[in-house]
Amino acid sequence: LEDKLNRENWNEDWGLYSLGARGPGESVYSYWQLGWVGGIQNTLALLTAGSEISRQRARKNLDTILMHSQAPSGFLYCMWDSKHWLGDDFTDQSNKNICLARKEADALFFILKQFLLLEKQGAEVPAEWKAAVRRLADAFVTLWKKCGQFGQFIDIEKMEIAIGQSTSGGAAPAGLALASQYFAHPEYLTVAEQSARL
Repeated sequence: LEDKLNRENWNEDWGLYSLGARGPGESVYSYWQLGWVGGIQNTLALLTAGSEISRQRARKNLDTILMHSQAPSGFLYCMWDSKHWLGDDFTDQSNKNICLARKEADALFFILKQFLLLEKQGAEVPAEWKAAVRRLADAFVTLWKKCGQFGQFIDIEKMEIAIGQSTSGGAAPAGLALASQYFAHPEYLTVAEQSARL
């Protein structure tokens, strides 16, 4: 799997593990998406047991996501077509503000897992990465206080539920609990506990 990811999915120009798209004519879904398909989980494995080149690329993948895909709200844009941020609005993918709650929740949890792993390995986690993840956790708290749920699709600009009543964001409580531990911020745990009971 490591060989396949490095051979077929790494895109040096973007600094991302893509979904394998090679050029024009490819589906926009084949470029990059946030969450498990966008390398957030793969890079945890690469940082755990990958080669040096895999570890370097995993860090670059994190840097690209955290430094370039964050919306003003704190949530992360969820699709990329090599030129533009796109969204999960299947009727209008150019609407970059509609994102699956699952992708945002995956990102929060698995990026923090990688921070903990890097620190355990003696590597430094850049302060700007930490600040970006804290903004992501804050976005979940804001959404919870405003809407009382994480929904299925989030409008990450308006901080509203686009489509609700779903377990799409079911990993968000885990991400918030981990954020509470990592940042020593009790409010994250409070929201994690409240939302997990819903």
